[in-house]
Amino acid sequence: MRRLLHPDLAEPLPTGSGEQGDPTDESLLAALDGTSEAWGRLSEFASGWAVEEGDAHWNDRHWVYGPRVAAVTTALNAVGAVPPSYDWNAFGLPLLAMDGTLTPPDAIRTATALLRRERFVEGTLATAWMNGRLYATIRALVHWHETGTS
Repeated sequence: MRRLLHPDLAEPLPTGSGEQGDPTDESLLAALDGTSEAWGRLSEFASGWAVEEGDAHWNDRHWVYGPRVAAVTTALNAVGAVPPSYDWNAFGLPLLAMDGTLTPPDAIRTATALLRRERFVEGTLATAWMNGRLYATIRALVHWHETGTS
């Protein structure tokens, strides 16, 4: 009898179809600004990630984000990791691999979805910051920028 979930089965991750709102992996990566100074800030966060008390907190009415969260979101925008070509609302968040990583194109999709969704669903960034999804996103992008590989 086959189990519904089997950790030994590795299905290939879906890639963008290239249709409107679903850019290909290659086009997402090509749109990144490899010369932006913001890569340095992202690299700092990728190498020393730790959730700190002042990063995000609930003040009885809404989420308040600290300067580190603001710096990361600004850097993600600056490197081009939040492209307008990706229709984030038409797709769910990309799945993390079993080891907690993302491919660089899926990191772009995740960054786009998280940063845009925060405008409509307050606390999206706080959750992604605290559960490590934003870290996985940054780590994948920085690795791609430093090595040119997924």
